[in-house]
Amino acid sequence: MDMGDIVAGAWGIFRRAPPRWFALALVAAIVIFALQWVTGDRLDLSAEPGEAEVRDAAPWVGMLLGGSTIANLFAHVALVAATVMVLSGETLAVGRGYGVAFRKFLPVLLASIVTGLVAGGLSLTIVLIPLAVFFFVNWSMAAQVIVVEGESPLRALSRSRKIVKGQWWRTFGINLAILLLAFLPSFVLGRVTAPFGLDWVAALGSALASLLAAPFVAIAQTLLYQDLRRRKGEKPFVPALKEAV
Repeated sequence: MDMGDIVAGAWGIFRRAPPRWFALALVAAIVIFALQWVTGDRLDLSAEPGEAEVRDAAPWVGMLLGGSTIANLFAHVALVAATVMVLSGETLAVGRGYGVAFRKFLPVLLASIVTGLVAGGLSLTIVLIPLAVFFFVNWSMAAQVIVVEGESPLRALSRSRKIVKGQWWRTFGINLAILLLAFLPSFVLGRVTAPFGLDWVAALGSALASLLAAPFVAIAQTLLYQDLRRRKGEKPFVPALKEAV
């Protein structure tokens, strides 16, 4: 599959049952809306904020980023599980997707923390940013590995690296394209809501952007994971999916 096949495949899977995909992404959208609305006034800094102003805003920035990240990750796991159901020929069940998310969220979170610490730590040096990107791409399939293959966080990172090996540049390019396409709803809705100048309208725009982008990212990355496995000559993972989900 090339990038066009993955985008077309993701759209084809999504359009079969849009309400169910939106239902799986809804929890994250609600959390993002609430966090954006609550923190809106507190993050409205002056043109040249002083030290005290920045210090007061820091906890709210942490709450917004941390809460949004956790909500998005939880929804991502549920959406990956739903994609697994579809690829294995099963009916997409919202409740079942959330059930998998509850069971697999902690391992995916731990794998994501390791990835973030390594990539973030290397990025702080500036010079080692290319190495940070290298690790980030190598470990980009960890969530799919945990949901489909049931691996532990560290083993999932190792397994992801093995799947990506030999296809690093292709994986990097397709993941970058997926993220850029996923950014479009946020860009468009940001332009639409900006003239209103209201915190709740901006928060609603962010929530809607998440609702639109999250299913596409999860479906497309899972299709990429499937394709990478096939290029390694591995057997179709359908039987394993039924056990994992």
